[in-house]
Amino acid sequence: MMAKSGLGWDDSRNIVTVDNDNAWDKFLKIDQSAKGMRYKSRPFFPAWREIFGKDHTTGDCCWEPTRAATEKTG
Repeated sequence: MMAKSGLGWDDSRNIVTVDNDNAWDKFLKIDQSAKGMRYKSRPFFPAWREIFGKDHTTGDCCWEPTRAATEKTG
């Protein structure tokens, strides 16, 4: 997300920054699951970044957090 033009990260507030609505709308066309991230602080993000670094799952058996939450709540 942070590599996309017009988007960034504010380390002091642990929140996604957006240069303008057009940049955000363009990103949501790529990843609709990020819709709720614009104004929400992620206080644990620095710890997650330290713990997980660039590690992530790939393939058929991986579950992204939005999928897990959707299946739990229906």
